[in-house]
Amino acid sequence: MKGEINIQALHHYITLAIIKMIDNVITTEKSILTHQNKAIAASILVAISQFLFYVLIKEVVTDNNLVSMIVVSVASGIGSYIAFCINNKFSKETVYINIVTSNDKTKMKNFADSMRAEGVKVVTMPTYGDDIEKTLTALVFANTRNQSKLIDKYVETNSELFREVIN
Repeated sequence: MKGEINIQALHHYITLAIIKMIDNVITTEKSILTHQNKAIAASILVAISQFLFYVLIKEVVTDNNLVSMIVVSVASGIGSYIAFCINNKFSKETVYINIVTSNDKTKMKNFADSMRAEGVKVVTMPTYGDDIEKTLTALVFANTRNQSKLIDKYVETNSELFREVIN
């Protein structure tokens, strides 16, 4: 009947998409593990990913149609996106060291006190400003994304503060 959905074909395309998304998640995690120097885990993921890749290639070549290629291509992008979301959710946060200074010693003291009140680690040290007057420079250690945002907001709203970020 015209306009009828072929359930078998739909099931086949959904299966291809799921396999490709899983393959991309595995491939992305393999890259992360390789970067973290976890050779055995990365090697296991490579073997699994290769198996899935060959299953997909066999199916796409056997299908010999554009729909299979499009489904696998789109699923590849979705799988990569999912992998990044998973990684962001479970990865350890990076510590960012912010070097903040100003010619205004009082503003620097207020900044450091404000960050400490929020639980952000701050080390202050005496330095000299542009006008050769004594001031403070702060090393501010952001352990979470929220702490980084807090520092960003404070510096952005205080034009006399200057910052450099070290990762």
